[in-house]
Amino acid sequence: MSTNKHKHKLSDLRKFAGTLGLEIAKYSPGDGRTRYKLVRIGQQYFETDGYYRPTTLSEAHAFLAGMAFRKHVTEGGQV
Repeated sequence: MSTNKHKHKLSDLRKFAGTLGLEIAKYSPGDGRTRYKLVRIGQQYFETDGYYRPTTLSEAHAFLAGMAFRKHVTEGGQV
């Protein structure tokens, strides 16, 4: 995956997370792997354990989609 596609996907996921009151915190320790953590808006990577630590952006998307579905169902939406 090219860097441009990666950044575009991350920005889209950050917008999606924002609609759920979450954000994607990122940590790059210098070993070539970036770590992600889904946290409440305003929290930083090391401030909390977060809700979920996806190993890929695809995993982050799947988790957020599940959260959105749950929110839809619990707020009286129809499936």
